[in-house]
Amino acid sequence: MPADLDFRAGAAAVLRADPSWPQQFERVAQELRDVLGRACTALDHVGGSSVAGLPSRPVIDVLAITPHLTGFDNRSALLRALGYGVFRGIAVDSARAFYRAPRASCCAVSLIVTEPGDREAVGRLLVRDLLRSHPAEAAAFGTLKQRLAREHDGDETAYQNAKSQALRSLLDRARGRRSVRTRPVLS
Repeated sequence: MPADLDFRAGAAAVLRADPSWPQQFERVAQELRDVLGRACTALDHVGGSSVAGLPSRPVIDVLAITPHLTGFDNRSALLRALGYGVFRGIAVDSARAFYRAPRASCCAVSLIVTEPGDREAVGRLLVRDLLRSHPAEAAAFGTLKQRLAREHDGDETAYQNAKSQALRSLLDRARGRRSVRTRPVLS
């Protein structure tokens, strides 16, 4: 069984964008579809690795939408069988968080499972869509992430706190520009 992860244990480096991240997400998403089936109604690639050209930590962030979290809880054993542990120390209300360590074919995976309309999930999608459609904002955010990673080397909490200020600003701008697009699990 995989060990649970406390993300506050240390910070990973912010790397140049890897062009294989979208394909890695597709493989992870298919694996999750195969195991979770209709327990999830949508799987979306979010976070830094979901934006082409954006420097990021080598983590595939997956947002999974489930109709009922309580019904999803019995799926945790299936995720553990795939190598996922519980992701501790993440401040998300009404969500479940899991983590899988890097493998030869894929970097680390962070999986957030929540219900439709969750405010934080909608925010993740809005910021992703804003950065995907505004390359200059994505480039500026990437530069900021790299600087913050250097300044807060080894202190994940300080890095996340500093980055969250920029994310709030991006989210405010995104809320004024776009609606959210999600990808259904079964196409």
